[in-house]
Amino acid sequence: NRQLIALRTTIGQPKARVWAERIALINPGCAVEAIEGFFAPDTADSFHLEKFDYICDAIDSLNPKIELIVRAREAGRPVIVSTGAGGRIDPEGVRVTDLFSTKNCPLARHLRKRLRARGVAGPIPAVATEVLPLKSEGLPLEQENFHRGRPRTPIGSISFLPVVFGAVMAGHVVRELIKDP
Repeated sequence: NRQLIALRTTIGQPKARVWAERIALINPGCAVEAIEGFFAPDTADSFHLEKFDYICDAIDSLNPKIELIVRAREAGRPVIVSTGAGGRIDPEGVRVTDLFSTKNCPLARHLRKRLRARGVAGPIPAVATEVLPLKSEGLPLEQENFHRGRPRTPIGSISFLPVVFGAVMAGHVVRELIKDP
């Protein structure tokens, strides 16, 4: 529901494959390598980050997110991270800042702590907002349908906010890639 490709006809299909098909419809000459996999500490070796010009992290889970950032740094590749959009409904104030100076985001706070423990320091560009999320107290823990990690309170994202985070991220990356060396 939060992506251009999300249609009733794409339910149950691998997101990477559907995106590749969508991009081919827009520009058949565009080369897309669709990787159908979940980046995590146990799968990270199958991803060759050194071949990418820029790495965009939009992972929701903490351990895979940390692993991607650490490995991107090790591969000498620039990386930008998305902080938490969950529970927020206001797109105003979404911007790129340094991950280590973000505020009001529990995901970013945990991320900073664990990155420091792995010897990673800033600056790391991050798409973030200081707008506080809605409260999730009283919601039941999600016991089913989680793929990795622990059962947790579902903190949904309103359909348009991840798109705003993605657009801000894309704008940053394009500006970085077209800079005159």
